[in-house]
Amino acid sequence: MLRTQPHPVHSAEQSARQERPAADRSGVVSLWTILVLATVGLIGLTTVHLRLYGTAAGRARLCCQSAALAAGHAWLSDRLLSSNLQTFELDALDIRGTEAAVEISDYYLPGSGSYGHERVTVQTDWGNAADVLQKHAAVPKGLRVLYSEDGQRSAGSPALFGVMPCRAAATVAIQNSPSGFSISRDGSLPVFPFTLPETATESTGAVGESSWKDQIELFQGPDDFAWNPDTHRFERGPDGIPEVDLTLSTDDLSGGYKELIALEFNAADTKSPRPWTQCLAEGLNHQDLADRDWKSLDLAAQMDARRLNSAALYAASETLRTMKPVPAILFLSRSSSSTSPAFSGSGTVTLQRPVAARCVEAKMVNSRQLRIRLQPGILITSMAVDGKATAVADNRYIYSVRPLD
Repeated sequence: MLRTQPHPVHSAEQSARQERPAADRSGVVSLWTILVLATVGLIGLTTVHLRLYGTAAGRARLCCQSAALAAGHAWLSDRLLSSNLQTFELDALDIRGTEAAVEISDYYLPGSGSYGHERVTVQTDWGNAADVLQKHAAVPKGLRVLYSEDGQRSAGSPALFGVMPCRAAATVAIQNSPSGFSISRDGSLPVFPFTLPETATESTGAVGESSWKDQIELFQGPDDFAWNPDTHRFERGPDGIPEVDLTLSTDDLSGGYKELIALEFNAADTKSPRPWTQCLAEGLNHQDLADRDWKSLDLAAQMDARRLNSAALYAASETLRTMKPVPAILFLSRSSSSTSPAFSGSGTVTLQRPVAARCVEAKMVNSRQLRIRLQPGILITSMAVDGKATAVADNRYIYSVRPLD
């Protein structure tokens, strides 16, 4: 009986069947490899781009902060104290603030302020718009600087994925309601070591307002000198900001209408007291407060009056003559006596209202009298303690420019 043999399978067909699944698996592995590599590459590119964008955004943020501070300082001009301040001058101060912001922004982001590619803008917050028309309130509440590359990006701009432009902003508040002054450990506050009575004894013997109010704030004083902010010098000629002539005398604590009274910055138990002329040149320092156990110099603080001799007056005249005419604080004060607001030889004074002024000139009238001519000015200091929350009145002379965000 014959048996039928099965048809033999060719080895070539067997090889083809075995190789086909391997080839399919190879194609799948190659596709996944490409997808993984593309994903890793995309993640890496995104990480690098985000890092570059973050660095650029941080630099733009720092740029705005510095530009806002520069704009605030540039905005505050002595022209705000002028008797003939015009509304259009406020527009000029806006331009001046913008120019200061653009100038410093070019340091952080070169080309950000170049013509036709301005990326830095300054916004002025006036608060109550009606205040703009009043001379004594013609100061904005704050300034906001914005940086944006909208429509002005170059090929190298760090826009996020080429879509979201780099933006940043910073705001500063302009504060002028100081309730006192806080002096840093190694710092000093520019303060004249003499005071002018806010309520003074007039030549007739009656008690009246001080010469500062009459001569400066009511614009009744002489206007013989003009401050040039470019040369940092006084020039002959009017500028709408009056001066006041005051007298510092030896052994005189009467506090007359135009009489200054020397202040003792050294505490009674100071181990190394500073000479009075050194106090005149350096101002009030942290150690002067520490010796009195004061954390800050608050309004209504009391200081001792100081009697000067002829040698001290002459040394003071030489110091004032060689000092740079920068604004310093002049405290208007009252007597610490409970019976009379005017001075009558009292040895203690109560600091009441700070104003700021530059020394125009100082001349010895005789061996017992030194005549000092002052012109008011704008003082900007970070050491002022804001007293707006405690209803401290606005101050025309002393300002702080502080970051808000």
